[in-house]
Amino acid sequence: MIKAVIKKNSVETNSAVFSDLALAQSWVDAESEKGSFGKPDRWVLESDALVSEDTGQAIGEKTEGGFKFYHFAAEFSVEFVDVTMATAIQKKMDDRKKKRMFGEYMVDKIATVNDAKHLTIDQVDAFMSHPVVANLREHLWSGNIDTFVDKLSSVDVSAFFSDAEKTGVIAECQAFLDNL
Repeated sequence: MIKAVIKKNSVETNSAVFSDLALAQSWVDAESEKGSFGKPDRWVLESDALVSEDTGQAIGEKTEGGFKFYHFAAEFSVEFVDVTMATAIQKKMDDRKKKRMFGEYMVDKIATVNDAKHLTIDQVDAFMSHPVVANLREHLWSGNIDTFVDKLSSVDVSAFFSDAEKTGVIAECQAFLDNL
């Protein structure tokens, strides 16, 4: 991943991220042609420069064919930065945040299903304090959805969940992971 960074007076004014340098360069070239970033490096005929430019800003002069030209630097600079690593890290961090949010959603959903069962205080206490359930809940809160699915698939929670409930939770978690 390559980020094209356009700066004016050392301040970033435009940027875009591309899959490779060739695409980034093509974008810069196309936008430069349109004047999107300001004026490019250029040679300007003296008669035009006196109207449209500050000749005191010229970085050079030349005479060709009896005509005087002024050389002006680009009003912008271009940098290409490899952001492959930063993009990959950000994607992983974004995915972790999504997993934690989904895990919290699943904790709430399971609690809502259990609320509908009208469990006694003793049943709720048994559920909440059961080591396997506590461990599964911790995986959901931490966003370890894949670990949660693996563990829930391999443990007996029939004292707390029907097979249909267990299968439904696993399927919903797997669908989330598949779409991540």
